[in-house]
Amino acid sequence: MAVRVSNVEVKEIFNTDITDTSTFIVAANTVINNELSAEITSGDVDTATLKEMERWLAAHFACSWDQQPVEEKLGEAGVRYQGKFDKGLESTTYGQRVLLLDPTGRLASGSRKVSTFKAIDFLS
Repeated sequence: MAVRVSNVEVKEIFNTDITDTSTFIVAANTVINNELSAEITSGDVDTATLKEMERWLAAHFACSWDQQPVEEKLGEAGVRYQGKFDKGLESTTYGQRVLLLDPTGRLASGSRKVSTFKAIDFLS
């Protein structure tokens, strides 16, 4: 499926020196399409919401590459960057926005985790 957002639209919300965010846009598009394929097919999620989710997810991926400072010091210099890799979408403000935009809750619930159960009939 064609991407929903442009480089310009991602850079409107993400201040970065990265000139081309297309790699992050394609990754975001893939995740959105894979995770929400049933909702996209059924029309349960409108196109405007899908576009915004893709835009903020692309910014989240780009932020993971080009980390943004959340704290800078001058005396005894230091910089603290946004993000923790073990926190998933919660690790950046962009990912947190994706979670807020997701009407299905699938991205927050970790839909990639699969559980299987097998029933064994001992009475036969």
